[in-house]
Amino acid sequence: MKKFMESMVNQSTVGKDLTRFGVILYSNDPHSIFTLKEYDSKRDVIKAIEALKSPYGDTYTGKALGYALEFFSTEHGSRADLSVPQILMVITDGDATDRNNLVAPSVALREHRIDVFSIGVEGANKTQLEIMAGGDKSRVFYVDNFDALETLYPNMSQVLCESTKPACEKQKADLVFLIDQSGSIDPADYTIMKTFMTELVTSFKVSEDLVRVGVAQFSSSPQKEFYLNQFYTEAEVNKHILAMWQLGGGTEIGKALDFIRDYFQTSHGSRISSGISQNLVLITDGDSQDDVEEAADRLRALGIEVFAIGIGDVHDLELLQITGTTQRLFTVENFGSLANIKQKVIDTICKSRPVPDPS
Repeated sequence: MKKFMESMVNQSTVGKDLTRFGVILYSNDPHSIFTLKEYDSKRDVIKAIEALKSPYGDTYTGKALGYALEFFSTEHGSRADLSVPQILMVITDGDATDRNNLVAPSVALREHRIDVFSIGVEGANKTQLEIMAGGDKSRVFYVDNFDALETLYPNMSQVLCESTKPACEKQKADLVFLIDQSGSIDPADYTIMKTFMTELVTSFKVSEDLVRVGVAQFSSSPQKEFYLNQFYTEAEVNKHILAMWQLGGGTEIGKALDFIRDYFQTSHGSRISSGISQNLVLITDGDSQDDVEEAADRLRALGIEVFAIGIGDVHDLELLQITGTTQRLFTVENFGSLANIKQKVIDTICKSRPVPDPS
């Protein structure tokens, strides 16, 4: 295990203004070995790792996760306030003694924008590893023995790079989702779509002052879920999204686009009058049964950036009429492929700017 930790350090550029490392060991209780502000050089970090001694006792992983949350504070060298990515790697080879106390600290870590990578060695519980990683299987790794840990780094490097990308350029934004709930969508695919939405939400800093989120659904008629001023935490937003029901019906996108304009009113939580970025994400699996172009034009004329995600056999030209530019248009073959475009969608939203009205 120490060799794996050393390989992670050796592949990084260590420094006060670069990558910082800290170490916590745990068994019955967690103990800080060194904090993020203690060592500024690769040599000192590796020397401290070499001196580690294995703890004895039970595996109180939930308690250790709660302790780790306090570890990521300015007092201990965290630079979260400077939007520096915060990463926690949990390495364990056993079933958590406090297995029923994993969810709360795992959620708390995510709400504090700390990305958790779970690394399990033979004996670790894979379900528990996924709980710690927030259900993101790309951040869960499992090996049969400690010697195999050394082979993990190449597999982890790409995922780590994704997690350490610069913070979204839109620190403040109003983000509205308009979701297709028509009868052509299989209930299992509808669930996949809801999960995809929650993963997008988790990628932004949801709060009253930073990113506000609103959601509506549509089929033959549009349906309000919640406005931009109803929920101000990631947990509340995602809880409501996951609880949504699919009503079925047709696919009238034009009517839904006209309906959604109301979400971008100050009375419903929009900060459009303050110059805050206004964004609409449309997700649909079919061609509209009504005209979309004029309704979309009216939205974009307000300065709203419209993004469209088409799934399956969709009409690309129709989606282009909605977005006004190919840069905000995404298509996938099926709902299972949504995860493949998640980061691209996030990056595009973060970097996008309103297209000036040519008139």
